[in-house]
Formats: sequence, structure tokens, C-alpha cells
Amino acid sequence: MRYIQEEKDAVRTKITQEELSAWWWKFVFQQSPNETCQYVKFIRYPESGGDNVHGLLIMESGYPPMRYRIGEEKSSGANVVYIEDFQPHVISRTKDWRWSIGNMYVSMESVALDEIPEDRRNVETFIRLNFTEAFVRS
Repeated sequence: MRYIQEEKDAVRTKITQEELSAWWWKFVFQQSPNETCQYVKFIRYPESGGDNVHGLLIMESGYPPMRYRIGEEKSSGANVVYIEDFQPHVISRTKDWRWSIGNMYVSMESVALDEIPEDRRNVETFIRLNFTEAFVRS
């Protein structure tokens, strides 16, 4: 019975805030998929003095922390992640049940921390630094 529930969950494309921020994401540009990927993280943080929760996408390099939100694309009804003013990133699942997020420009696939090469695991330190920078910037 549990296997049946897991199979049903494997095709679900509506991701929760908790799921989005629990995973690490392997990020690649669609125009240059053979280039080195980045590992990115979606982070949630509470609004100071309020009940709202905001989200930031933190990348290894190239971009400052970017705000995001999960929503539904009006024209197609697809579950998407809106990142700053970029085209919506459609959420889907891979054959091996991972999460996939992307648009015509970029793609991201969920990965566990132990799948990130050891020499790239310092990304946690980078993320902490960038997360702090985001608050200094705002």
C-alpha cells in the first residue's frame, strides 16, 4: 500500500515551500548544458515582525540572491516558480522521481547534498555569506 502512495506522489508536480527549500538544486543554462553546473538553494526566511515568509534563491556565482515564489501560471495552469522577473519556471518530475524546474533558458534538478562533489560542498558557506548579503542589500 505504501508503494502505491509513493508512486502517486512521484508524479505530483505541486511542490511545497518545504520541499523546495529542503533540496539542493543542480542548475544549468539550456543554451550551454556542457558548461559547469552550479548548485543552488532555495531559502525561506520570516519577515521581521510579521507572519509572512519570503524566499530567496541563492546561487554559487553570477547572480545576487533573488526573490522567488511558488504559483500557478495563468495561461496554462501549470505549477511554477517565479524567480524575480524571469520567465516562469515550470515544475515537473523526472523518471527517477526527482523534481525538475525550468524554462527555455535554465533547468534545475533536485539533488541530495551527498550528490554534490566534495570539492563543491563549500557551497553551504557561500550560501550563508550570500544570505547575509541579501539582508545588507535590502
